[in-house]
Amino acid sequence: MRDRLLDAAGQALEAEAEPTYETIAKLAGVSRQTLYTHFPTRGELLVAFADRGRERANADRYAAAVFSAPSSLDALTELVRFHTAFTPLVMHAVRLIEHQRANDPSLESEFESRAMGRRQIVHHVMTRLDAEHFLDPVWTVDTATDLVDRLFSATVTHELLTMRQWTIDDLRTRLTFTLHRTLITQPPEDHP
Repeated sequence: MRDRLLDAAGQALEAEAEPTYETIAKLAGVSRQTLYTHFPTRGELLVAFADRGRERANADRYAAAVFSAPSSLDALTELVRFHTAFTPLVMHAVRLIEHQRANDPSLESEFESRAMGRRQIVHHVMTRLDAEHFLDPVWTVDTATDLVDRLFSATVTHELLTMRQWTIDDLRTRLTFTLHRTLITQPPEDHP
């Protein structure tokens, strides 16, 4: 039942800018009450939809390399690899959700509080950079997280890959260069 409801949510997001529970329930062939029973809030529904996509794209495998990196600089490199391997797989669905998040502060809050979303992984890397004294003093962990989280959004990624016709390799190389030049206080010789 849960997958059927999440499939219907995906269909509704494709069809409408602001799908209602009524629309989603109708697409799933259930009552609104059934939908509310499984997902009492719109935020819970969309977070579940995003998390299912994350799971299906095997995001934990990509994220593991970020968390197990031996240094913060290696973690930053792995973060870019994670982003360029994972985001294109889920870009369309995530762009739909990003649109919803931009228009609903309570929804944004629910996504921010997830244990393993994009922002949380980025925050982990920025915290490590700061702890190892590589984060340039112009940045705080939070402001650096804000910047990288936005750069890694599905919307920006879509524009660069699809509209600007960058390749995945272009994206990886240019993001690595930009992040090292922007965030790192003294770029090490053995890192790009």
